[in-house]
Amino acid sequence: MRQFCELPLKQMKRQGNILAAALNNTEAITRTYQEAENSAGSAMAEQEKWANSIEAKLNKVGSSFEYLSSLLVNSEGLKTALD
Repeated sequence: MRQFCELPLKQMKRQGNILAAALNNTEAITRTYQEAENSAGSAMAEQEKWANSIEAKLNKVGSSFEYLSSLLVNSEGLKTALD
């Protein structure tokens, strides 16, 4: 029974320590949050740059051609014509 009672107390102490550390480091938490927000914007800008590149446009055309080819190969009309 004693072990059962000690476990929640240990967990509550741990959570209290975590909260105390967070409250004592609000500047670090704020700085980390701002860095994460800026990183997301930076990644989005890089993605937009790539999406407008020739490589991205060629990939899109290639994917469209592969899709069209698979439709033609799988269509019954083409299979009938080849028979």
